Amino acid sequence: MITLILAILGSASFGLIVKAAHRRGCNLLAVGLINYVVAAAIYGIITIDLPPAESITASLGHAGGLFFATAFFLLTRVLRTRGISISAAILQLTVLFPVTVGIFVWGEQVNWVQMVGILLSLLALPLLSIDPTYPFSLKGAGLRLTCGLLVAGGCCQLTMHSFHYLSVPVDRSHLFLYIFGTAVFFSALSWVLVERKMCWRDLFYGSALGVSNCLGGYMLITSMQTLPGMVVFPVTSAAALLLTMMVAWHYWDERLGRYARFGMIVTLCAVVCVNFAR
Repeated sequence: MITLILAILGSASFGLIVKAAHRRGCNLLAVGLINYVVAAAIYGIITIDLPPAESITASLGHAGGLFFATAFFLLTRVLRTRGISISAAILQLTVLFPVTVGIFVWGEQVNWVQMVGILLSLLALPLLSIDPTYPFSLKGAGLRLTCGLLVAGGCCQLTMHSFHYLSVPVDRSHLFLYIFGTAVFFSALSWVLVERKMCWRDLFYGSALGVSNCLGGYMLITSMQTLPGMVVFPVTSAAALLLTMMVAWHYWDERLGRYARFGMIVTLCAVVCVNFAR
């Protein structure tokens, strides 16, 4: 139970740290860059004495690094206009990608509860995309930016899912090393081209984010040693989203329009249903 609680805190802490950095006036692209540098360094130490990984692991890791960096870039844009509650909800919906690909590519079976979750996910996306300033349109952050974050985050999930089928479990640490190492390159590129500045606050929040990135996944895997996946995945996803929402509402006074509030409820139901029995 302790590891499950830590997994929930690790999952929720990612978005909350990014939001806190934004509130402190940090350069979020610099925070993202430092985050990936710290995470890559941690996994570099972990894998230093391990045998070389398979080539497919390296390929998946490099592709995943591009997706991770892209998703973080889009997250900074959505967060500035819609807040962390909406951003976290969109990221939780990315589970739709590996579930769908698993069904049509790898022949995985989906039960009726998961099918309900997939349909709810499709309903939640437009609700979360509607800008409260324009209640009957998709202006502002809008559908395109929201879909961009959803697709990039979904591709990150697909990287992990593909690793399960295409590579060997012992290469997991190498996979994360390649992911974070490649993400460093693309994050540095976006930082140089868009907002080339950095301060000590960026270093602090970026380092905290990097540690959260590493520890969150570790605690999730550890919790599955004592609890079944059909408990760990829905509980972690839903509880992390609820925790993010409560902190954002209480401390940062994030307000949601009526469409977004309904979208958050639909998202919570979708996350639990889609993750059911994973």
